Amino acid sequence: MLSGIKAIGVGLGLALRSPLILCALWLAGLAAALPATWLVTQEIEGSIGASRYQESMTDGFDAAWHEEYDASADGLGKTFDPSLVGAGAFFDNLERWMMGSLFTAHPALLTSAALFVLLWILLLGGVMDRYAQPGLLVDYTRFFRSCGLYFFRFVRLTALSAVLYYLVYRLLRVTFERIETLTQESTSESTVIAYSVLAWAVVALLLTLIHMCFGFAKASIVVEQRKSVLLAAVRGLGFVAFHPGKALTLYYGMLVASGLLLAAYTLIAPGVGQATPRAVGLAFLVAQCFLLARLWLRLGLIAGQVVLFRANLVVD
Repeated sequence: MLSGIKAIGVGLGLALRSPLILCALWLAGLAAALPATWLVTQEIEGSIGASRYQESMTDGFDAAWHEEYDASADGLGKTFDPSLVGAGAFFDNLERWMMGSLFTAHPALLTSAALFVLLWILLLGGVMDRYAQPGLLVDYTRFFRSCGLYFFRFVRLTALSAVLYYLVYRLLRVTFERIETLTQESTSESTVIAYSVLAWAVVALLLTLIHMCFGFAKASIVVEQRKSVLLAAVRGLGFVAFHPGKALTLYYGMLVASGLLLAAYTLIAPGVGQATPRAVGLAFLVAQCFLLARLWLRLGLIAGQVVLFRANLVVD
């Protein structure tokens, strides 16, 4: 019987043995980011070229220039911030996900993200079908047929999960309002911190459990050919409930691996001080290697959930 630890190894192996899927999704993410990147680049170039900082910026990042740029920038250019260079962007996205403020980003970024999410959902059907039948020869006709077959089911499942995420975020707001009320007369800062840490821990647990259960719900749709997303969601929840050790080991094991990868990238990621084309190219290469590794872990989790769900069908 497949354990959670073995599922991690099998999932990562399946993701690595499907390099075309890995590279295609990486290129899709890169392509989705290019339009916004180009627009911000044009605005930055215009600002530097029209300022007295043109020469000083060739020696590295100038904080004084950024202050003037931030004061005059508008539109998508307003989103540029040196704190988001390197690992900062991922910590910012993590904070937004935890706070439920992802949709407060710039409309152009939200549009780009929404299009990428739809593309990801479209390709996910073919990806999961491939992981569910690893012994079959690569069949691109089957891959794209599976993309279309599962697309609308996955969209409905995503909408259903969004309702649960919303309820968790509402719980977060109500909880912190309650904490503020309870600690109004408290003179101990440690009490406030303890309440806050406990609230964040509960929210993080609920968010990851939802993500985990709906991952197995997608596996149910593909492996069991379910058409009802509601029954698939129940199936995903039931799988986690009946196989908690395996499901939690797989999910949180991959989460720890992602955290270690992010920590390593935080240590080696170049900042904003690159002043030569070679340094900029190296920073870009390091960032793309991190994104590729992060995508591999994500696909490894998806593959692990598929094979773990499939391996326990007889038991269920």
